[in-house]
This record gives sequence, structure tokens and C-alpha cells, in this order.
Amino acid sequence: MLYPKIRDDRRANTWRRASWYEALDFIVKRMRAVGPEAVGLWAGHGGFTPGSAVTVQMMNRFSNLYGCQNWHPAMICWGLGGFGVGLTGALKVNTKEDMAENSRMIVLWGSNIASQPNTARHIISARRRGAKVVTIDVRRTEAAAQSDEVLLIRPGSDAALALAVMQVIITERLYDPAFVEAHTAGFEELSTHVLPFTPAWGAEETGLEASQINSFAREYGSTRPTMILIGGSSMHKGANGWHAARAISCLPALTGDFGLPGGGLGARHGAQSAGLRNLSAPERRPPGSYIPNQMPDMTEALSSGRLKVLLGVAEPAEFLLWMEPAAGRYAESGWQH
Repeated sequence: MLYPKIRDDRRANTWRRASWYEALDFIVKRMRAVGPEAVGLWAGHGGFTPGSAVTVQMMNRFSNLYGCQNWHPAMICWGLGGFGVGLTGALKVNTKEDMAENSRMIVLWGSNIASQPNTARHIISARRRGAKVVTIDVRRTEAAAQSDEVLLIRPGSDAALALAVMQVIITERLYDPAFVEAHTAGFEELSTHVLPFTPAWGAEETGLEASQINSFAREYGSTRPTMILIGGSSMHKGANGWHAARAISCLPALTGDFGLPGGGLGARHGAQSAGLRNLSAPERRPPGSYIPNQMPDMTEALSSGRLKVLLGVAEPAEFLLWMEPAAGRYAESGWQH
């Protein structure tokens, strides 16, 4: 969209073109009318991409200076995944450019390139160079068209597949003993833990054939460098979804891919590539009644009328779908988006 649009009546799907001056006045007028604590700021994925990562920083800064509500969007997307990866100590990722130039194998684990076009062209470049691309997902996504192999698993069985792959890598000694010894902790405990999670067990859990799990595990365990792109949304929205990210992120540590050009974990949106100083000015945030960084609390605030204005920048569609029912019920009480 090249210009602002305004819907004067939320009960009608009628939009009119407006100038930027009118749009800004429209926003400011409503924010002033309800007061800071009834205003919420929300940044979507677009604010985390290279070149625009400053968007999130500036939104945080504004909310701290103004005293309005502000939440981290990871809560409805990749927050649990980040938590799981963080438990393994593998939060730092490699770059898309390095993947394009050096990876011999790329695993798109629940990572649909349609939602991350800034990564897609680097995957295509790597494949043209000869890298093998494997997609693991619950459905045949757009990524499958750019893949050499597609493993379709049952929803919620990602952790099971990762455990079965680890079982093969460890029992068949496909891991890198020097890297494991120098850079990991808990290998003996992990080796014992994964023994029951055989490919046959993994097949029952995931819906794959045991031979598919064996084949993938052996190829992953013997191909260096390999980069895994862990999906950031749907995989982590089920119960205990963070276990999937935790298990998957153990794989590059076993094979010694961390630190290799073209190896380890890959960047989805490029947030880690932005080395910015902290501009958010948290020390300037005034005391107030702030809504917790949890979706149930936010929807309750919308439903009760406590939150009356929501300003979203590059917000994901799932956020709007989550918010719209509550917002629609209370449009007449002055709620604005």
C-alpha cells in the first residue's frame, strides 16, 4: 500500500484514501483522547528485518517516554522457540549470505520461505550451487518447491523426530567427538536419554517411515557444513512447543556444525545481524499500570475496554486474527486500531 487509508465506521468495510498528515492527526488525536495507559504499541516481523530493526527500538523508546503499553511480538510467534533454543545456549545464528555461499545441506525445519522472502533467495542460490535442501513440515509448503527432499510429519512431532535423529547420530557414532568434548556439556546424559527413541519409535510418533528417519539422520550426520533454519511460528504454538526448538538445536552441536562457514543454525528474519545500541530508554519509563506481555492479558484488556487504541507497525496477520473478535465487540466503546 502506497498511501494511508482510513475506515471511519468499523461496522462497514469502507476505506477512504487519506494523506499522511490526516493519518498522523487521526492517530495522535485518539491517543491523546484516551491517555497513555489505554494505548498499546505492537511491532510485527517487519520491524526485525535488516534495515528496519530500528523500528522496534524506536517503538520501545517512545512507549517508555510516553508511558503507554508495549509488548514483544515474540509471544505469539517464536518466543517459546527462542526459549527452547536458549536452553541449549545456541541463540547466535549464522547469516543467510554465508548459507548461500558455503552450506552443503540446508534443512528448512518448519520454516516456510513464503513468510521470509529475504531468506528465500539465498536458499535458491545455495541450491543452484549444489547444496541439498530438505524441508521438514506438516504440509507441503512453498518451501517444498525449492527442496530436494520433503519429510511430512504429524503436527507436534518435531521434537520426536529430532530425538530419533539424535539417536541414530549417537549410536552410529556420526557425531564429532572433538567438538562435543570441547564445546558441549551433558553428552553422556543425552546419549543415555535418546537410546529408547529409535527410528521405529520416531516413525510411530511422526508418521514417517523408519527408513526415512535413518536416511535423513545419516545424511545430516555425514554432511558438513549443514545449516538448519528452525521455523519461528506454528511449530511453537502447541503445548510444550519449546521442546522442539530445544531438541533440534542440539543437532548442530553433535555434528560440530557450530562455528563452521555455512553451518549451525540459520537466520530467519535477520534480527541478529543488526548490532544496535539499546535506544529504548527503559530508565525513563514512568510508573504506571501496565498490561503483562501475555496474549490472554492483552485480549482481556481489549474486552474490558482498558485498552482503547492499538498502534501496530508491520504486524503479523495472526495477531490481527487474535485481536479482532475482542476488538469487534467493543468498537462502539471507543476501541480503535
